[in-house]
Amino acid sequence: MTNPNAYAGFYLGVLLLFIGAASFLVSGRQKVVIDPATRLIEIEDVNYLGTKSRTIPFSDINEINIGYLGKQSNFVTWYYLALKLKSGETYPLFAPGRFYEGGSDRATVMGWQQRLQDQINRA
Repeated sequence: MTNPNAYAGFYLGVLLLFIGAASFLVSGRQKVVIDPATRLIEIEDVNYLGTKSRTIPFSDINEINIGYLGKQSNFVTWYYLALKLKSGETYPLFAPGRFYEGGSDRATVMGWQQRLQDQINRA
């Protein structure tokens, strides 16, 4: 008779393999173009599963918040802009995992937030 705990390590390894494969497939790059002239934000996400494009008009944005991923206790935190849209959706801009320079510095991301807010407020 086999001990069920004997297979726990194997199953954990299989689970980690699936998580790693899924992470590999959805990782990629995000291109963000903020165009004050047309008052649009154009986002293009490219990964191994394909390309997704989205355009967000400035007029659809209710709030610009700062989101984060990670824990400050382990000193690994990524910040990003969380756009709260009029539809109620929250859209991550400069998403974690895309490794934008300055994404681990809250002050830098606050600068992004202020610059975007300034562009939106211009008539």
